[in-house]
Amino acid sequence: MIKNIILIILIIISVYSLYYIISSLKKSKTSVEKVLWMVLLLIYYTPLIIYYLDRYNIPTKLKYIQNIDIDRWFNFISSYVTSLVATLLSGIILIFITKKELDVQKENNEKECLLNIEREKERKRIDYMPIVALRAIHDEDCAFDSVIQLNNGTNNSIIFRIDIENIGLGVLKNCYLKIKDSNSKTDIVINITEKEVIPVKSLVDKYLLLFNAKEYTELTTTIYYSDMFDNYYSQIVIINIRKTGIIDKGKEIIVIKTKTHDYKLLKNKPFFIAN
Repeated sequence: MIKNIILIILIIISVYSLYYIISSLKKSKTSVEKVLWMVLLLIYYTPLIIYYLDRYNIPTKLKYIQNIDIDRWFNFISSYVTSLVATLLSGIILIFITKKELDVQKENNEKECLLNIEREKERKRIDYMPIVALRAIHDEDCAFDSVIQLNNGTNNSIIFRIDIENIGLGVLKNCYLKIKDSNSKTDIVINITEKEVIPVKSLVDKYLLLFNAKEYTELTTTIYYSDMFDNYYSQIVIINIRKTGIIDKGKEIIVIKTKTHDYKLLKNKPFFIAN
C-alpha cells in the first residue's frame, strides 16, 4: 500500500516536472538556456528510462544482462527522485537569494552612481561659481540720461554709483538687482547684464537716483544671477545711505556703507528673469 502511494506521488511529480521542463524549454530565448533544460530533462528521466528498459526485460531480450530485482529498482528511483527534488529546491533557493543580492547590489550601485554624478556637478558648480562683489559709492559725475531712477520725487535727491564685480572663477550671467527703499517701500528691478555675461574679474557699474532721501535711508538690495551651468543664486546686500549735513566744496558729504550677506542657491529660476 505504501509503495503504491509513493509510486503515485512519484508519477505525479514526474509528470508535472516533465510538463514544467518542456514548457520552460519552449520559452527559452537563448541556446544556453535550452541546453540547460535539456540536460536537466536528461538527468531527471534517465533513471526512469533505465528502469523501464529493465522492467520489460529489454536488456535481457537483447542478450546484454539478466533482469534486475524490481524492489531494488524501486528503492533506487525513490532515493534518486528525492535527492533530485531536494537538489532542485536548494538550487532554486540559492538562485533566488543570489538574484535578490544582485538586485540589491545593482540598486546600491545605481544610487552610488547618481550620488557620484551629483557630487561631480556640485564640485563643478563650486569650482566655476561666480562671486559677486557689490560696492556703493557717492558719485554724481555722470550723464543724467544714464541714471536709473529708483523712486518718484522732485527734491532731496542723491545720485550714487554701484559697482558689481565678478571675483569668482566662472562667468556671471543673468544678473539683476531688486532694490527696496525703506522709506517709500517700493521695489524696482534692474537688469545689470545688458550684455550677456560678466566675465571673470570684470566690473559693471550703474548710476542710481534716489529722491526724497532722508537723513538715513536703507536700501535692501537683492542680487540675482546665474552661473555657466544655469544654477541661480541670490544674495542680499544692505546699502545704508546717511546724509551728514556737512558741506564740502558746495556739496553735502554723503556716507554710504554696505553689508553683504551670504549667497543662497535657488531651486528655481526667478520669475522676472527672461528666458
